[in-house]
Amino acid sequence: MFRLKSGIDGGETLLRHIVHCLNSQQYLNVIDAQSTGSTKMSRNRFNQKLFLPLHVSIPKMEAGLTTLVSALDAADELQREQEQALEKARWLRERIQDCLPGPLDRPA
Repeated sequence: MFRLKSGIDGGETLLRHIVHCLNSQQYLNVIDAQSTGSTKMSRNRFNQKLFLPLHVSIPKMEAGLTTLVSALDAADELQREQEQALEKARWLRERIQDCLPGPLDRPA
């Protein structure tokens, strides 16, 4: 586990930027290529020695950093809302389908 050093300007925004970068497909591809383990999906490990030299670029202008992080945060929130709406739609469809007569049901 890593923590941001205290006293860093824009610390929370910087931390969210790093998290967004490390969760991006570009970084995940690099991490996956360098990871080792007996099975890729369940026991894959990214060694700390490989993590420490991993470079994360940071915008030089604080306004650019804030704008970028805000846009990525908004995209994440939209994705969460979309997933929730999709889950509700699935639930509703299943409940409605439960009301449909089955193939062996005959009208009375």
